[in-house]
Amino acid sequence: MKSCQRSFLNQSRFNNFILGKNSHPYQVKETMSKETIVVVEDEVDIREVLIYNLERQGYQVFGEPDGKRGLEIIREKTPDLVLLDLMLPGLDGLQV
Repeated sequence: MKSCQRSFLNQSRFNNFILGKNSHPYQVKETMSKETIVVVEDEVDIREVLIYNLERQGYQVFGEPDGKRGLEIIREKTPDLVLLDLMLPGLDGLQV
């Protein structure tokens, strides 16, 4: 198989995984409890894809579009995981 064909196939698999069309063999299907994840991302499409796929896996997910609101929800919910964009309007990811 040519290198460009392999690259295309790998990219297709990656896109399918990110968009939720296939599940990864090591991906957890269900969680025992509702772990909480906060997604702080100003790009609406990226935030929605992350939230959709994480909720599909059984997580409780909160999404915020900027650092200030993200910090408020982090303090309020004390999540198990925070997915934080570094380049945010207002408070950036490093300030958060």
